[in-house]
Amino acid sequence: MNIDELTLRRVETALLDCDGSCRDINFTEDISTSAAIDVLAYLALSWTMVRSITSEGDEIANAELLAYLRKTYGSLSTAWNGGNNPEHIQAYFHWDEPEKVFCEITFFPQDIDSETFNILDFLSTLSKLTLAACSTEYYVRYEDASWRHGQHEKESVILSHS
Repeated sequence: MNIDELTLRRVETALLDCDGSCRDINFTEDISTSAAIDVLAYLALSWTMVRSITSEGDEIANAELLAYLRKTYGSLSTAWNGGNNPEHIQAYFHWDEPEKVFCEITFFPQDIDSETFNILDFLSTLSKLTLAACSTEYYVRYEDASWRHGQHEKESVILSHS
């Protein structure tokens, strides 16, 4: 990522803005099942999963995650703790057919330690998540129910691939 200093400051300010909303990271509209598995594997390098819940509301053990993601359809919500900026994150996966997985990573600004936050470290993590997702697109944005995939000029989008 080649980003100028002014954009870096704007992005950092938006990420740390404790306005009551969360921040979402989205990728290509649909990623493959193996990419979703790779995203989980990357998250496990920096955070500890504390909970995973299926679309049926059942908790699922770590050992069952891969098999669940390979189901024909479903959704999976995971919660992670113990990371460094942000300390807590959530990852959500939803698919109505195999190999077309929607993936969203969510965190709250209050889970970022502004004293130790480094925007370049965040961008490095974003880059690694994007690679794990095998995605050519990424959107870091304010929580916004009206946002639709591909809207990169909307006010709620903090940073995108374009």
